[in-house]
Amino acid sequence: MGGDPARLPPDTLFLNRPRTLWSESRGTVIAASGVMLALSALVAALAIQNRRRKRVEDRLRLQSLVLDQIQDEVMVTALDGRVTYLNQAAAMHREQGDQALLGQSVASLDDAAETAATPVGIIEEIRRKGAWRGRVVSARADGAARLLDLRTTLVTDEKGRPVATVGVGTDITDRTQVEQTLHDSEERLRRAQEGAHVGCGTGI
Repeated sequence: MGGDPARLPPDTLFLNRPRTLWSESRGTVIAASGVMLALSALVAALAIQNRRRKRVEDRLRLQSLVLDQIQDEVMVTALDGRVTYLNQAAAMHREQGDQALLGQSVASLDDAAETAATPVGIIEEIRRKGAWRGRVVSARADGAARLLDLRTTLVTDEKGRPVATVGVGTDITDRTQVEQTLHDSEERLRRAQEGAHVGCGTGI
């Protein structure tokens, strides 16, 4: 008994209706494929993020090694003058040590510029002009005086806003003493030559 299926009652039961595995599992397969694509994209994104993080960590590790192995002293201070970082060279030559200095104001250090500039005044000049350079007399860990050639710079963020100051100090004590010794020798030689010249002139 035939007829147009569209004209049959909606509750008509069709016998021997063809069914395939795809028709039965299509929805599940599509959903699973979507999940697999999402997981693949997530794994790829995590891999890229891990590579970028490793590059950043390697760069930071190298920077840390450089800062701790150079002979120059490096000290970073907040804009209010508090010490926030110092490398091994700076900590080694300070009687207080790095842990005692962190968080302390540079005004509490026993450093004194050869000029009338004070630590606070130096920071103010850095904030106004962006940099300061001069000679600073500082005390070694054993209490002996030393002379530093200090170069300080204002640190800004990506928008140019001041965030900190960094100072790099080179111990020039020995070099200065050699220069002073050489100067004194040249001065003695000059005076001796002048005296000999005067003596020769008197004897004529």
